[in-house]
Amino acid sequence: MDKMKITGGAYHGEQFLDNTEQVSISGTAVKYEVKSDISDPEHPDINEELEVDESLWNTLQECIDLDAFSALPEEIGNPDHADQGAEWVTIEDGDFVRTVRFEEQNVPIELEPVVEHIRSLRRQAAALKGRTALGELYGKLDE
Repeated sequence: MDKMKITGGAYHGEQFLDNTEQVSISGTAVKYEVKSDISDPEHPDINEELEVDESLWNTLQECIDLDAFSALPEEIGNPDHADQGAEWVTIEDGDFVRTVRFEEQNVPIELEPVVEHIRSLRRQAAALKGRTALGELYGKLDE
């Protein structure tokens, strides 16, 4: 069986630079990406590969209930309408692939533990690159 992969991120359509940020994790491998809608040499896109402790991966997997995740609608609320920001979680496990998008400050209760781990990974990866995680730019990511 293929190894599960969990991807989560944030999008802010009102800004042009660094408006999409995501982390993907599978086992101990983490991919951190920051992309902009416009090219700017002073703000290059980031594609960074990192390693995390296996215990983090195990904890993240324990937070996931695939049945509850499958029962959620693909879009909850109005993600990024009126430029309030959007977040998403994608889970890939063998043939199972599903994405749920939601308003940045309206995390579905079923996803709260997963989203908190993803946000933490985004903060850590951003700090390693000397940056601030996307939601923190607007004071939206909880500590």
